[in-house]
Amino acid sequence: MSAEQVTTANDIQLPLPVGLEATVLHGELSTFLIYASYYATNDSSLKYVFIECTGMGLLRFGYPNDEGLGEHRLYHKGLASVHGFGEVHNSELLEEYESMRKRSFQRIWRGRDVPEVKYSRSSKRHFIISLKENVFEVLCEDLRLVAVFPDQSSALQEAIRKLHSS
Repeated sequence: MSAEQVTTANDIQLPLPVGLEATVLHGELSTFLIYASYYATNDSSLKYVFIECTGMGLLRFGYPNDEGLGEHRLYHKGLASVHGFGEVHNSELLEEYESMRKRSFQRIWRGRDVPEVKYSRSSKRHFIISLKENVFEVLCEDLRLVAVFPDQSSALQEAIRKLHSS
């Protein structure tokens, strides 16, 4: 496997985060990230961006914060120069995830006479973003902008509503 490398995920056109107010809501089937941003508005006021991780696989959210970012294992592999959402190519975390999925598939389907069931790799991608007090890493198929809200409580209410409806 080639060495891991982090590059800016240019196909993910999401507003850049600012400040301390990132929140993750994670359920069995859905994961959402809400963060503060100076979203493109005429009044340049702070808005709250609501992102959905589609095709969710695995989530990491926490240390390091911005002061400790140099300690992250991907810092010298490109994370230091990423602005906005990054994507990890040749991801060790994604390989570990796929290995677990494959072993589970083999354990479940071994010995069963079901020839049409075959293991296939997922279409997951490894995204990463450095926030003020946390790093958000996720294995999912895509990051989708759900909405932009004028305040954090409105964004959280919508996320909770979507979490309970999935």
